[in-house]
Amino acid sequence: MNEAILETKFSERLKEREETMCLRDCDLVGLNRAELYRRLKAVIGNSPIHQIDLPNGNILLQVNETRGLSESHYDRVFIPLLESLEEDGKIERDSDVLETSSGNAGISFAWAARKLRFNPYVFMPDYVPEPRIIETQRMAGHEQVVLIDDKKKFLKACSDAMVKHLRGNRDRVGAEGRKIWMANHSQNNIVPGFFAPIAQEARRFAGAIDYFIGGIGNGSTVLGIGEDLKRHSPDTKVIGFEPHRAATYFQRERVRWGNFTVPILGEGEAVHTEWSFHDLPGIGGSGNINMPFIERAIQDRIMDDIVPVDEKSILSTVRYNEELKPEERLGNSSLVARAIAEKMALDVRDKTFLTLAYDRTDRYGKPQYTPSK
Repeated sequence: MNEAILETKFSERLKEREETMCLRDCDLVGLNRAELYRRLKAVIGNSPIHQIDLPNGNILLQVNETRGLSESHYDRVFIPLLESLEEDGKIERDSDVLETSSGNAGISFAWAARKLRFNPYVFMPDYVPEPRIIETQRMAGHEQVVLIDDKKKFLKACSDAMVKHLRGNRDRVGAEGRKIWMANHSQNNIVPGFFAPIAQEARRFAGAIDYFIGGIGNGSTVLGIGEDLKRHSPDTKVIGFEPHRAATYFQRERVRWGNFTVPILGEGEAVHTEWSFHDLPGIGGSGNINMPFIERAIQDRIMDDIVPVDEKSILSTVRYNEELKPEERLGNSSLVARAIAEKMALDVRDKTFLTLAYDRTDRYGKPQYTPSK
């Protein structure tokens, strides 16, 4: 049997949530488009917020985005993004919709697209952790996940492949009476706004936020959350982080950083001048492609600092997951964000930090299958 169709712990959890929330395919039969979007949007957001005590009277608010349906912060993006594209006439039911991803976005996108009766295609690097590939294939279908083996262009190669697919299939799809379009979550200007509710939920929970620590990636969370926080409290500081081995934006303007944190967190290895492989997929993954959301966050002074981290050193020493049940243990990016907050808390007092729990540990390493029945 092909491993990709075996039940994983994630797919088992997803089935349970779909049943509890009446989002199984059989529950959605007969709904018109407006009712279908309404049903799906009703389960987005309001993630649990965990308050964690830090040194010197500081506290950390960790917004647990892994409690969403596809277990990442991208649950907040794709249903409203696809709705916007449909309202604009770019897509309609049965359209082919294309996206690139280093993992978490692809899973959320493919799940949302299938529920909304689109045909998802995902273009992703073949070097991302195997569980991300398997879960994306489960959602989109094997033939509709295109793995790109290009160790020079990285995500740029995925983008190029997506554009080539669009151009090469536009006439065929049109002749079938359907549409084809790119969702393009890393470029569409409405996407950062989908993350603003995270800042709003955190403020309702604890009031003013002093520091937001976010993984850079395509920049949508840093920009969306950061803009909202600074609109309500201009003194809030927004800190982005990248792995030492992919510190693209730190290296580009490194003299600009180091104002609110130690400029380099971890002493395990030097900050690389070029992109290379690391253990924070989706964070620092820009490689040789610039991301407009990070460009805006830097230009508009939304992001106050960038911290390159030696994630291997951090992950080998932190014990945060020991506090959690095995099925709720968090992934690498979430653990590193908390470690940065703890490091910063040593130098300030009575401040409130905000981070995200981006995903769970079974998005890394080897797939975690359920026992055979």
